[in-house]
Amino acid sequence: MNMKKTLIGERGVSLLTAIMLLLLLSVLGLAVVSLVMVDTQVSLNNIAPFQAFYVAEAGIERAIRAIRDDTSTTQTTNPAADGYCVRPCVDGYTTAGASGSNYAYALFYGGTSPGSATDYTVINRYCTLNATAGANVQVYNFQQRYNLMGVPIRTMEIGIRAQKSSTGTSPTMQLRYSTNGGTSWTNVGSAITLSTYDSTWATVPVTFYTISATPTWSNLLDGTSFRIQAYRSAATGVSILIDYLCIRVTLKVDCSTEPWFTTFKNSDGSAKTVNIALGNGVIATMPIDDEAGKVHLNYASQSLLNYLMQECTIPAATASTLATNIVTYRGTNWFDTIEEVKQATGMTTAYYGLIKDYITVYPWVNPNVQKTTGNRAPININTAPLQVLQAVFDPLAIGATDHTTLANAIITRRATTPFSSMISSNPSDTASSFARFVDTQTAYLTTAAERNAVKENCDASLYNTTQTTSWTTGNSTTTEFCYYSTAYSVTARGKVVYSYRQAKRVFEDDGTFNITSGSLTLNYWREVIP
Repeated sequence: MNMKKTLIGERGVSLLTAIMLLLLLSVLGLAVVSLVMVDTQVSLNNIAPFQAFYVAEAGIERAIRAIRDDTSTTQTTNPAADGYCVRPCVDGYTTAGASGSNYAYALFYGGTSPGSATDYTVINRYCTLNATAGANVQVYNFQQRYNLMGVPIRTMEIGIRAQKSSTGTSPTMQLRYSTNGGTSWTNVGSAITLSTYDSTWATVPVTFYTISATPTWSNLLDGTSFRIQAYRSAATGVSILIDYLCIRVTLKVDCSTEPWFTTFKNSDGSAKTVNIALGNGVIATMPIDDEAGKVHLNYASQSLLNYLMQECTIPAATASTLATNIVTYRGTNWFDTIEEVKQATGMTTAYYGLIKDYITVYPWVNPNVQKTTGNRAPININTAPLQVLQAVFDPLAIGATDHTTLANAIITRRATTPFSSMISSNPSDTASSFARFVDTQTAYLTTAAERNAVKENCDASLYNTTQTTSWTTGNSTTTEFCYYSTAYSVTARGKVVYSYRQAKRVFEDDGTFNITSGSLTLNYWREVIP
């Protein structure tokens, strides 16, 4: 009996000891697991920021692909598709001494009476090609090229509004063009037989004929090398009346209705959260900015800089001083990055933070403007934010709030119909012409003088029949508009676990990284610290 009790007691102690040992081992195991998990988490926390940075860089590559797709895709007239193509008509001026004709200085649409060889100032005239072999009229010096320079040309056409001069025998003519000042000519299409006669011109349409080998802007640059001509090769039929002779150019326009903008930005320009999965992270945001929608630090007028800063809530007196200091600084120190503007006297980090999203050093600069000598950087009217548009109109003395009303009207209009030209000379092309749009804003731009001041400021050409002045006698106070972009930037934000990193890249529309400014090559890439 005592033996059994002893054995039971020993077994109990052994069992208790085993249980205690198992508990100890379990505690040790849990401790080891915890240490491993903590060490793993520490490792992940150390690696995650690096991974987030690589994810951000992948976002940059994704943005570049979006711009490449926009550039290379066959363009359509659908603003929701990649690219937005429009076709403004561009007026030229007739040559003095066109053979066998009476001519007006500019063959603008809507002639109501014949012109004469001395009629240089009245635009509502039509010219006559007499019934003689070799009678012709040439048109050249297409002024609106100054506003469209650099825009990719998809196709070019010659447009004409013409009829026979009476009910007599139908005459024929040939449209043709020259790229060497008329030394040689290339026919466009077949000879045209004119069978219409309408004393009021009401039923006479504008007809377009495609130029098979599209000329470049270089062909049009000097204003005389590229010419179009209506030519009578034979004396058959009655005289020909020509009211309108122009070119129509199918252009690629960059605007805020395209996928490169709408996929990654909200309608107000703020970044969309896209959360594109990549490995164990996501590209959180990657908004693409059109650099041409901003104010160029190296070329902006002092007035434009001043009002931009005021629109960004910098006090007027301070903004005026800062604008003066920026112009002074760049006189000997060209800005290579926007951050360098902080080197201008008085530009604090706080002031820089207010304007940094609206300034640039990268877009194309127009060296061919007709008013106010020197190079200017036009602003893309289809992508510029409200503050930039306001600053363009601010100094025009058009009313205390008119500059804001006009800027908002532009933003509303371009959301459905982007602008494509300063003015299209064909009156049926009202949708995308900025000048014709301004003429409709009579509720607040109540006088012709106010409307013309806006057009004068935003036009790089000399748009009238004398080729010496434009809409008013003034010059451009800030800068003109453009409709196409060559430089973009993206700020991509990568996220892995709880780590975020941001990187910014500026690139050209072909995806390359080298932006040239004068003799400098500006290759901008850097991490952005929130």
